[in-house]
Amino acid sequence: MAVVIRLQGLPIVAGTMDIRHFFSGLTIPDGGVHIVGGEHGEAFIVSATDEDARLGMMCTGGAIKGSKVSLLLSSKTEMQNMIELSRRRFETGNVGGGAGNGSRPGPPVNTCGRDHHRRSNMSSASPSTRDHARSRSPHNKEFCVYLKGLPYEAVNKQICEFFKNLDIKEDRIYIAYGPTGRAIGEGFVQLKNEIDYKVALSCHMQYMGSRFIQVHPISKKAMFEKIDSIRQNSESGKSPRNCAHISNIPYNVSKKDVHLFLEGIAVFEESLKVLVDSSGKGLGQAVVQFRVGEDALNAERLHRQKLNGRNAFVHLVTFEQMKEIERNPPQVKRGQNLKGTLKARHTAMLRHRILFKPKLTPLPV
Repeated sequence: MAVVIRLQGLPIVAGTMDIRHFFSGLTIPDGGVHIVGGEHGEAFIVSATDEDARLGMMCTGGAIKGSKVSLLLSSKTEMQNMIELSRRRFETGNVGGGAGNGSRPGPPVNTCGRDHHRRSNMSSASPSTRDHARSRSPHNKEFCVYLKGLPYEAVNKQICEFFKNLDIKEDRIYIAYGPTGRAIGEGFVQLKNEIDYKVALSCHMQYMGSRFIQVHPISKKAMFEKIDSIRQNSESGKSPRNCAHISNIPYNVSKKDVHLFLEGIAVFEESLKVLVDSSGKGLGQAVVQFRVGEDALNAERLHRQKLNGRNAFVHLVTFEQMKEIERNPPQVKRGQNLKGTLKARHTAMLRHRILFKPKLTPLPV
């Protein structure tokens, strides 16, 4: 019987693949991860069995993208109600407009097109007028900014450099991607304090490469609503799952090893990549794109088959999800095996209960 888990504390940079990797080794059916977002960073996970749910609940207190998450048992009714509430909030924002572009809640949007490099009307105002407008912002205590006009190839490091190397944690940077997996030129940053926040706002209409970058104040609530809307738009594309993320494989695996594992299955050669960290060390993961849907299904049948002595986890993903995994591979500590760790922890808990089970003294008659 399917059991629903409610997750809270999900960082804004995390996606469905990060959640699946957090529960790596457990069985979560297709379409079993639903990110609601909001100020509490909520998501719902549908586990395939009671055993998977029990092991999954033992992950509470773990971290996704450096953010500690908590887990609660939920129900399909609660999940559906929360998803519907999120959808209504999103639709209401689109219809009612708000402080932003008039079509959905969010910050002011440049009247020039996304790809234009011209200055917005705001830049033509005098510095004193602009500073006065910013000083009236009701959001400065939340220290969030909205970026518009980012280069499509921008990464977190470039954003940190753009903000004069302020102390910004990577899990406080969100770069938005569309349904095709391509960046849409928008992003969000949450600063640590008011000084950093003011420095960030002072970067409005400065260059990043050849692009003028708009930096607007935004409330935390509006930021989460806008991120939720971007996610919903991105996930509505229903792209085919013709790629695979292969994990739990040896850290020294090579492309040749993966080819042998996928023997007889046609792939796009240039898409096959063995993932490594910033120092070039293997992460025990690989990604690949198949030529046709039938090849993808044949590859899925290799789930938990041996690759150089280890049970390889094969999960089909869309092309966009594959590119996101390439850009930001899920991090797993060397030697970590989630399901084995959870079972060992559960066994230890049972042993503790047996050893320290209180003795019952019969009452005198």
